Amino acid sequence: MILICLRSVVEFPCQYIELTAKEKEVIAYYIIDGTKRNFFLNDMGVVMLKVENDKQGRKTWYLSIEIEDRYKELPPQKWTTWGTYMVLVNDKSDSLVLQDSAALEKRIKCLEEVIGSRLYGRSSNKIDRATVWPDFPLGNILLDQNGKPNIRRVGKQLLLGNSNNGLIIIFNNDGTIERQHPS
Repeated sequence: MILICLRSVVEFPCQYIELTAKEKEVIAYYIIDGTKRNFFLNDMGVVMLKVENDKQGRKTWYLSIEIEDRYKELPPQKWTTWGTYMVLVNDKSDSLVLQDSAALEKRIKCLEEVIGSRLYGRSSNKIDRATVWPDFPLGNILLDQNGKPNIRRVGKQLLLGNSNNGLIIIFNNDGTIERQHPS
């Protein structure tokens, strides 16, 4: 069993999957809503889909839209599309965790080819940092209520609208679907 799993990772570092009609409907609803709410900035971004079963054994999806290449930290095993939109699928039922750096690099390269230029790359420079914030124009250090220096982030930040674009989808055993927004 282990040899088969490892062999499939080497041969197919990232796999295309076909969704059912009901799953495509859910993805379509989410993408259309995300487009209306401008979560695909300049038509950039992918849908991140985490699949697992909840405590009652129901299939549960956690959907979000990413516009940066964060997927490289934990690259998903599978991908699919809806129209011109890309969906990266991280399925918890696939218990295979890549620890081999060569296999991990192959998966990232595979996903890079599939994704193309749909995502912004994160900057590799370390401009984003925390600093002590002085009181302008006097230059005195501001203190918070506890007497500690007031620390603020400076550098690159991407603040565009509501960043909470997550959606939880629960597929009930009777065929119905529940939609929940994470708190």
